[in-house]
Amino acid sequence: MSRKRRRFSAEFKAKVALEAIKGHKTVAELAGEHEVHPNQISQWKKPLIESLPEVFGRRRERGGPQILDSQYRDQCAVESHMLPALTTVSTGSVMNK
Repeated sequence: MSRKRRRFSAEFKAKVALEAIKGHKTVAELAGEHEVHPNQISQWKKPLIESLPEVFGRRRERGGPQILDSQYRDQCAVESHMLPALTTVSTGSVMNK
């Protein structure tokens, strides 16, 4: 009887590959724990390691962090307008008037 081919989610692959990179357990231990072949874990680990420089190097090109940057700037602008009022309250000058 043949065994049905299993498909693993991207989340599962990332989780197992990250555990392998951390090195708290051997690949053989992880393979036994997650019921996959050790070679499969090595195959998942390789592209993860290779893609790490992109995570840190190309962040601004994708657009995601640019949105966060603009939201951060907007928040800073709001806070900077509120700052003089907050400092007068905290120093007591408003209460003395």
